[in-house]
Amino acid sequence: MTKQVVIFSKTNWSELPRMRHQIAKLFLQNGWSVLFFEKPLFFWNFRVENIFVGVDLEVIKTKQLLHHRLRIFSILNYINSYYEKKSIQRALRERLESIELVINFNYDYFFLRDFLGNKKIITIINDDFINSGGVFSNKFKKTQSMTCSISDAVLGVSTPILNFLPSHSNPEIFLPWSDDLYTYPKKRLAVKRNKVLLWGYLHNDIDFQLIGEASKELKDFEFLLVGPINKKCNKIIRIILNSNENIKAISATKLKDLPLEECCAGIHVYKSRSVLGRSISMSNKTLKLAAYGIPIVTYGVENFIKHAGIINSKTLSEFIKGIRYSQVNFYSMQKGLRHLVDSNQGFHRYSKLCEIVKIKEGVNVFK
Repeated sequence: MTKQVVIFSKTNWSELPRMRHQIAKLFLQNGWSVLFFEKPLFFWNFRVENIFVGVDLEVIKTKQLLHHRLRIFSILNYINSYYEKKSIQRALRERLESIELVINFNYDYFFLRDFLGNKKIITIINDDFINSGGVFSNKFKKTQSMTCSISDAVLGVSTPILNFLPSHSNPEIFLPWSDDLYTYPKKRLAVKRNKVLLWGYLHNDIDFQLIGEASKELKDFEFLLVGPINKKCNKIIRIILNSNENIKAISATKLKDLPLEECCAGIHVYKSRSVLGRSISMSNKTLKLAAYGIPIVTYGVENFIKHAGIINSKTLSEFIKGIRYSQVNFYSMQKGLRHLVDSNQGFHRYSKLCEIVKIKEGVNVFK
């Protein structure tokens, strides 16, 4: 009988791949069937049929009463949890018996144990939403603590996030991993590596102003901003595009379809006061770029990992020097990039999940 894992998420399956998508694929690759619960609909939305993606992956929509940011009073939280719990139970129906593991990405699913009994639950906290919740942070923090309390294991995707998780849950680090193997970049004497790549979702936490300032100092480099743009960033991106001929915006494009043979660096650049920037230790983009042999230059991510393939900067001057260094020392940085990718593969994280459950409970549920 095929082993079954349930993944609870506030992300749709059709969105750009994130850790919850990667974990689903990890389990599929290891012979499991996956029930992937997407971002819930609201009670007034029309019901959506489940979608089968392949043979062993079913994508499921349930319903909620209120958006989680609106549940500012305990009574609203509990009323919503009752409604959402019933919706999930209806979706699972007769399948409870076949579930061997639950992986939960939702900080507010403290009710899972009510109907899952002694099923193994691993909760993964992958962003610092709690500490960006403004005046209601304490309310959200209490809810997260309740969710951690009903979990067999709690994981955080960065060191700063671990520091904010309740100590009673004994949280452990769980970094992103690479879906790809490292590929040594070809040497082409006729091609000058002078392109700097910002790849991924272009959102409001990115310091586009700093990129504009750096581009003025690095006239011999070209900055490529690649990815879908959050509407809040339209104005600042338009300003730096109009002010700098060496900055270009490109719509969402796969890495392999970009001129990587001309790239000397991939950049992670966050505003100095960004909560998101402070909460990152490593991102999926880091490893995707590293797998193609592209060095990483960071700014505004004070808790980012330190590694031979990564240049971390704290000032504009350091950031500019980091880009120049990655161009001059591009091939000497390849050994570090290979190590970064080779030591962060999917099988490492799958083994970690197996190990965690076995150590915590004294039983290997993956047998």
